[in-house]
Amino acid sequence: MILPDFPLNDAEDRNRGKRQKNRTEEKGRKTEQKKKAEKQNRRKRQKNRTEEKGRKTEQKKSRKTEQKRQKDRTEEKGRKTEQKKSRKTEQKRQKDRTKEKAGRTEQETTMMKETIRSVRRPDGTMIRYAEYVREDSISASDRPEGLKDGTAAERICPVFVLIHGNAEDHTSFSGQINALGDHFGKDVRIIAPDCRGRGLSDQGPAPLTLRILEEDVIAVMDAEKIGKCCLLGFSDGGNMALELVLRYPDRFETLISVGSNLYPSGVAAKYQIPTVLDYYRTKILSSVYKGRPEGLRYDRENQLLRLMVKEPSISPGSLKNIRIPTLVIAGENDMIKGRHTRLIADSIPGAVLEIIPGGSHFVMMEMPETFNEAVIGFLKKIEDKQAKRKYPSVQRAKIAETETEKKNEGKEEWRKRRMKEKKSEGKEEWRKRRVKEKKSEGKEEWRKRRVKEKKNEGKEEWEKRVTENNKTCVKNNEKCRWREIK
Repeated sequence: MILPDFPLNDAEDRNRGKRQKNRTEEKGRKTEQKKKAEKQNRRKRQKNRTEEKGRKTEQKKSRKTEQKRQKDRTEEKGRKTEQKKSRKTEQKRQKDRTKEKAGRTEQETTMMKETIRSVRRPDGTMIRYAEYVREDSISASDRPEGLKDGTAAERICPVFVLIHGNAEDHTSFSGQINALGDHFGKDVRIIAPDCRGRGLSDQGPAPLTLRILEEDVIAVMDAEKIGKCCLLGFSDGGNMALELVLRYPDRFETLISVGSNLYPSGVAAKYQIPTVLDYYRTKILSSVYKGRPEGLRYDRENQLLRLMVKEPSISPGSLKNIRIPTLVIAGENDMIKGRHTRLIADSIPGAVLEIIPGGSHFVMMEMPETFNEAVIGFLKKIEDKQAKRKYPSVQRAKIAETETEKKNEGKEEWRKRRMKEKKSEGKEEWRKRRVKEKKSEGKEEWRKRRVKEKKNEGKEEWEKRVTENNKTCVKNNEKCRWREIK
């Protein structure tokens, strides 16, 4: 049966079209949402991959850092092990040296006899000091006249004046007395005063200053009739020693400064700040307890602290006026700044700087053997120089002989003979011999002799000979030992 074909009305047709449009739009929205979701997922995955890569990089860096730290720890452990071994070795050597020293016979051991003396100052203060001489020494009355004041030309009777530090007394040099007696023999004299307010000396009515303490030292020297001496000062005593040598240059022939400073800021801050605080604390307490025994005690303590807080005041430029052999000693871990100690040594012409490894400010008491080796080694060098100046060496005799030959032969003949010797010996052998001569004569003597040769030959002839030597050296690609002639 065929149904009749009814025509659709307009309203139904519009609804159908609208639904179709809605379905199409819905489908488009879903497609867009799907694409957007996929895009977000891709971005998220990319972000996760980047973060994962960053985490791996950080882990890799941390592993490398940890490996480096582990390596550093291993190296540090190795260094500490080596240091421990070296310390043990040094302790063993020290122990062996101590045993060896203890095993000496009584005849080999020097015993220094101590005598306490005193001198009264104009203000009534009694300054006491210790004099040390060897038990086998000759008495002062039996000594020749030139030996009584320690100024004999041959220095067979050296005199030492030792000045202690701020809170010490003359006993702080107990580790050095016997060592000096061993080295210098039976005629050595050592004077170790106790500064005011310390040891056996009186406090005195005047406030403590370095100037007053220095005058006390000079008074002790005058009382003992000491014309010249070797001066050794530790800490505040070293500051006094520097000022004494500047004020009385004719009274001292050698200076040894231990742990000294030119001004208060030369002390490291971690040591100086507590000292400054103690200074003001004791100053307040001395005024609070004025007239009581506690006030006197705080006042004395305050005066000693003042020497470290307000003094010394030495200009580095003034140290160039020190013209005697000088040794500057400090510990590696000294309370005086290292650059300040170097400034002192650099400011004194010809001064020798000795930094003792592992030593503190009190290296003189903590490491007496190492300290004594440095001091005695320095004094030996001075003695050797004095002996060379006084007694002509074999080389100087040779120089005199050469000068005689030169006069007898004539300058030109002498020069020709020298050139023949150079050719016959060979250039290298001749040069080595010249270097040996220079070392044996000493650089200054060698230079003076060369200047004399230049004057005798004539400047033009000398420069011509030097130029020829330069050309020969350049031709043979050798380092030229002669100065260039421009």
